[in-house]
This record gives sequence, C-alpha cells and structure tokens, in this order.
Amino acid sequence: MLVARNCPAPFEADTMISSVPPNGPVALPPPVAAHVEATNSFDRERLMATFAEDALVNDQLRDYWGTPTIGEWAKRDIIGESLTMNATKVINTMGTSL
Repeated sequence: MLVARNCPAPFEADTMISSVPPNGPVALPPPVAAHVEATNSFDRERLMATFAEDALVNDQLRDYWGTPTIGEWAKRDIIGESLTMNATKVINTMGTSL
C-alpha cells in the first residue's frame, strides 16, 4: 500500500471529472505521481526521495524500515526486476489518498 502524506495541496479525486477510459491514466496527488514516475524510470535516487527517513515498506509480507533498508529493497526488487506501476484508482479516505 502506498499512502501519500503531507501533500502540498488538497487533492479530491472524488470531485474530479474524468474523460479517461477505464484502465487509463488517473490523476494522482503530486507525491504519489513522483513515486510512480521514479519507479517506472528505474531512477533509484528519485524513488528514494519519495520516502520519509523512517518509512516502512511491506512487500510480500516482509517489512523494510528506514531509507537504507528500503534503498536495498528498491535496488533489488524494483530496479533489479524492472518493476513498473500503473495506478488505476485513487481513493480518498479520512484526508488520506490511497
């Protein structure tokens, strides 16, 4: 799960009108868009800039705490495996975008 925190501007996906077909691109909050773009470009430096120093990644039931550990995970499991992302939906709940 990817949770956007501290977004610079409010983001209300439910109030946006979209002409995008199903499975097409969706409007993402800027921090989430930066994470997806960095992932898809296999840019480890940009990807790591999207994580807080004390972030937690849970991938395949394994926890990776903090940017040093997350950096190794990203190098191995994101960049090393050429993983890409495609966001298909944004859900806003209790002021948080999921």
